[in-house]
Amino acid sequence: MSALASSAGLLGLILLLSAPVTWLTSSEEPGFAIAKVVIGLLCAGLWGLRFWQRRAGRVSSRGSVHIVVSAQWLGALLVGGGVLVASLDSSGFAWDLTSEQVYTVAEETRALIDKMSAPMRIEGYFAAGQQQRKVLKKLVEQMRAAGADVELELIDPNRDPKRARAALVGPESPRILVKMGDREERLRLPTEQKLAQAMARLNGSQRTVFVLVGHGEPKLDGEDGDGFARIARELQGEGLQLAYLDLAKEGRVPAGAAALLWIEPRTPLLAQELRSLSLYLDVGGRLLVAAGAGADEAVNPAIADTGLQLGSGLVVDPQVSGAPEVGGAAAAMVAAYTDHPVVARLAAAGLRTLLTTPAPIEMVRPKRGQLMPLAAASAEAWVEADVESRVWRRPADAAQAPVLAALWSADTSAVEARRADEARVALVGDSAHISNGGLAHAGNRALALNIVNWLSSSDDDFAISARERRVSRLFLTRKERSRLRLLVLDGLPLMILFPGLLVWQRRRG
Repeated sequence: MSALASSAGLLGLILLLSAPVTWLTSSEEPGFAIAKVVIGLLCAGLWGLRFWQRRAGRVSSRGSVHIVVSAQWLGALLVGGGVLVASLDSSGFAWDLTSEQVYTVAEETRALIDKMSAPMRIEGYFAAGQQQRKVLKKLVEQMRAAGADVELELIDPNRDPKRARAALVGPESPRILVKMGDREERLRLPTEQKLAQAMARLNGSQRTVFVLVGHGEPKLDGEDGDGFARIARELQGEGLQLAYLDLAKEGRVPAGAAALLWIEPRTPLLAQELRSLSLYLDVGGRLLVAAGAGADEAVNPAIADTGLQLGSGLVVDPQVSGAPEVGGAAAAMVAAYTDHPVVARLAAAGLRTLLTTPAPIEMVRPKRGQLMPLAAASAEAWVEADVESRVWRRPADAAQAPVLAALWSADTSAVEARRADEARVALVGDSAHISNGGLAHAGNRALALNIVNWLSSSDDDFAISARERRVSRLFLTRKERSRLRLLVLDGLPLMILFPGLLVWQRRRG
């Protein structure tokens, strides 16, 4: 037989045997697999024609039996392999060959699965081409293989926008809803760690955030620029329940409070309320205070023991103060963040944080616990003593860059009837940053949600709300991913295999 026919036969055999691999690696573009099958059949047909002509149409009985049996075995292997792969895929079976078993459900997750009190339902709101959709599906399959009773539904928000709006899922909100009974948690990233944390919270207590009222604080409603309806939706989108609390009437902070929000109070707390709040912090309570310039007399008595104080005066940043986007008022842009987990990566993410009519934050030595600044204005900013003044002038003896947000924390693990192992207080010298208009700035939204998540979380690994990346990644389209897999898993091996078979055949001949 000629070398051309032999080479065509080898090429046809390789193409036909590797066509299933091509189909698996580039199922989004089936044209590659179809082209392989067609070319393989043509090459095999050429070899068969030359073989028939060479034997003059005569095939021995032993040869014909050998060909038939070989074809049967080949067909049986292909069918059996396909059935085996399909059954393993449907059952979620995976053979993890990585050294750290990164594709296997961890023992801690298995323990949570064993403690599940009810079936779990997961809804993922991802478009058809998003990689996170596939990652979530694979993760659920691994959990099912570990014995979890979990149902997954993937919804394309582009095709079903009404369903997405009904679930309060927007472009910047978490897109993974984890439900167990009548309880719900929301996640941003489809990772085993985040899902395990959601399972732990669903099996534990409900996270409810109480908003303090009774001293002129605004309610979380109103759709205009000065309203606070959007922050309420954002917090609900993070899986938090919201409720209002009047300490003067209730007399104590409810047992199920994950955190308290105190936004722009106009008058100080009463003596009874101060005692209730102090007791709450002594046993591991969590509190966020957001108040702008002029609110220091109302705020400071409540947090005096923490060492955090709302300074008098108004922070003026010449770069943004008086601009049309802040209504001509004084404002400050955050110019520096610390390395605290709440804000450590906001600067790297390039998120803009703008505070309107902010008050400076002062930090003195606390009676217990420790203080941590979060964000500061630029070095050109200063504190204007007269809050009502419309003429701003930097004093010659201006101090260092004013602090705009800070934290206090204290260990309460030794307290017997504690609410948490650590008491936490966050103070932000502005309340307008969480208004509907303020949340238009991505940095304002990230700062507010990160603080609330840090306060309401029971551990140090809380959900970071800022849209950022912890690792460098290469994002490819579906076609690019398909062609890359085709090249690595199919093209390169064939480029090595086919020349090797040709050399082997020539030496054999």
